[in-house]
Amino acid sequence: MWNNSSSAVSVNSPLFTTHDSIYILVMLVLSAILFVTGIVLNVLVCFVMIRSKRHKKTLSNLFITHLAITDIIFRLSTPGLVYNMIRPLDTISKWDHVICVLSSLVFQICCTATFASLSIIALDRYLHIIYPLKALKRKPKPWLVVLFLWMYSLIASAMYIVTLKILKNQVDGMGETSCDIENDVLGSITIIVYVTLTFIVPVVTMTFAYTSIFVTLSRRCRSGFAANATKAKIRSARMLVLVVSNMIICWGPLMFHSLLVKIGVSGYDKRVSLLVFIATITLQFMASVINPILYSLYNKAFKDDLQAVCCC
Repeated sequence: MWNNSSSAVSVNSPLFTTHDSIYILVMLVLSAILFVTGIVLNVLVCFVMIRSKRHKKTLSNLFITHLAITDIIFRLSTPGLVYNMIRPLDTISKWDHVICVLSSLVFQICCTATFASLSIIALDRYLHIIYPLKALKRKPKPWLVVLFLWMYSLIASAMYIVTLKILKNQVDGMGETSCDIENDVLGSITIIVYVTLTFIVPVVTMTFAYTSIFVTLSRRCRSGFAANATKAKIRSARMLVLVVSNMIICWGPLMFHSLLVKIGVSGYDKRVSLLVFIATITLQFMASVINPILYSLYNKAFKDDLQAVCCC
């Protein structure tokens, strides 16, 4: 979603006041810190899960690991997006278009894969808790689930392949470029389809799954059925709900801001739009930092494995 609002406007542009420039610099520094911290923590999550072979035990553990790997790839696509933002207007080459499409496409696909991973974890928990016998009989091959996830992510992002381009604009007499989609009917359809498949469908799926899980577990807990096991499942489900909530809070503003800007109903001028956009970018970087912290706080097995790694 980054490319949908980003433009190569300098902080020294007449578009911004002095206070705006200070705000932008502070947010960029904070984003850089969150960027590096998020990569380090997700590498640690991958190392702990793979070293303990916990990723092989359940489909949920596999996709928690997959979520961390996807987030690392997602963050590593950021330099290409930054290049798209700071590229001078008079130095555009044919390779710039390639970088524009590839870096943005990786960004969009990984974003979709992140929410798809969370949806698969939710559905896996739903099947194992609501229909435990069916879940034991029908175990999908992990590689098929991963393949389906990435195919879905590619399909959700496919329209960007034909709509992404380098746009040349003029702002207050200054040359400006952006790796973006046109503000036309096709561009609006692209962003609506993408936000629906990447964000809305997964959020609805996860809401249904976790609501059903908590209703079922609460009923079992009240009836006294396998009380200890039920409480353990509630703790596990609570952690996953917090992870999902974190992703929605951190990603929701960026998704809907990009959608509103592209369909022309944001209700504020370009200066305010860019300042809001920078805030939403900083917020989404926090997701990578918060998720590993949630794992260590709410998952005792992960916490024990993490302590074992740190004590080595």
